Amino acid sequence: RSRCSGSSGGGSSPLSGSFCEDFLEDCLQGLAWDARQVMMFLVALYQSKRLYKKRVVDVARLLVNISSTFANTVQSESFLDTWLRNSTQIAEGAGGEPISKISYGLASSLRWATWHRGLQTVCARQENAEQAMLHGEQFTSFERKVSESLELPKNILDFLLEAIRAGTEHAADARFPPKGKERGLFGNLKGALGFLEDAGPFKDEFMRLKDEITQTGMLTEFLASNLCWMIWNFSWHIADKTKALMHGRHATEALVRAERHLGWCYRGAARWRGVNLGGWFLLEPGPATTFWTGLPEDARSTSCEWACSLALGADLASSMLAHHRRTYFQRDEFLRMRSMGITHVRLPFGAWCVSGPRSGEPFVGPCLEALDAALDQLDAAGLLVLLDLHGPVGGVNREAPTGRIDPSWHPEHFDTIASLEVLRVVAE
Repeated sequence: RSRCSGSSGGGSSPLSGSFCEDFLEDCLQGLAWDARQVMMFLVALYQSKRLYKKRVVDVARLLVNISSTFANTVQSESFLDTWLRNSTQIAEGAGGEPISKISYGLASSLRWATWHRGLQTVCARQENAEQAMLHGEQFTSFERKVSESLELPKNILDFLLEAIRAGTEHAADARFPPKGKERGLFGNLKGALGFLEDAGPFKDEFMRLKDEITQTGMLTEFLASNLCWMIWNFSWHIADKTKALMHGRHATEALVRAERHLGWCYRGAARWRGVNLGGWFLLEPGPATTFWTGLPEDARSTSCEWACSLALGADLASSMLAHHRRTYFQRDEFLRMRSMGITHVRLPFGAWCVSGPRSGEPFVGPCLEALDAALDQLDAAGLLVLLDLHGPVGGVNREAPTGRIDPSWHPEHFDTIASLEVLRVVAE
């Protein structure tokens, strides 16, 4: 109950606690839904965009626990997981739209699965058993991540993993033909110049899988095409880069194409048009000119947030930065950006805005409420936000954009674990 209403842990759910109370009360009084009706409710809940899919999973598992009708029909969570993987098929019956994009996480897992499967295949052809085993283990790890994803129906994920195998085998066959099918020097030269037909049984299998994915209708043609061509081009990049003397240019071209398809998989067909909102949650004299011109004279001569906060003193820095973070950008400005065709904004921030300053640091924070308010305004204006941890814990260089000009900075000062913790808090 608390997880669904967002009353425990970090973050909150768009669903109110009263909604969950009423809903659970109905369930406990014997809501007479069969398994399909519960599934349709969950599909509608997910499509309403009121909850992230992870929260829908929480609701589903909660229903398994409290609804005797559903629990008797659904004997185990494995059934629930299978349904969630195939929820798009059910959504189709409820008038749902084909999936048009996936998360960066799933797209990246598919990329690295292809990458390591390609290297495993190439190393095996080169009879490098140790490296082949190493990349095989990496491939298995990413294969598991893909197969356990809840974003796409299970059959689509299976098709994509089969496509990875077919694509990497085809590219390896072309660059490292099995014994008895070698092309020789002249044949390799013709292949490098593009005079040999790119054909073979694994390519036929790949194209069949591509058609299968498209014909399911569960994905838009745009997404289905980009997923497959991303896999295809990463497969070729790996095979070509191991024959760099003759195929180095091809390897580079394949990588560029693969990364382009990768971007379209998680961004969708819409173009990103963005602007930078620097100087708001991480001070710099350039982006925050209006703030700097209003400073007392001794602080106006500083060149970074660290020095500025020191010059102002703790009390004045706290009050001035609180006002600055609350008012530097206004809702009308965001609406104007959107009307001009802007779709995204980049919002740099310092780690101290989330975790507060470390001992001895003059930074002012935390200010999560102000950051949340900024995101609410941007969301209300229809803008998507790229949150940029521009000032991580310990800094990443000696320049002002990380929050402090520090000539003595050394890479050892960068605190990876603490910075990741900041990102975890922001993500949740």
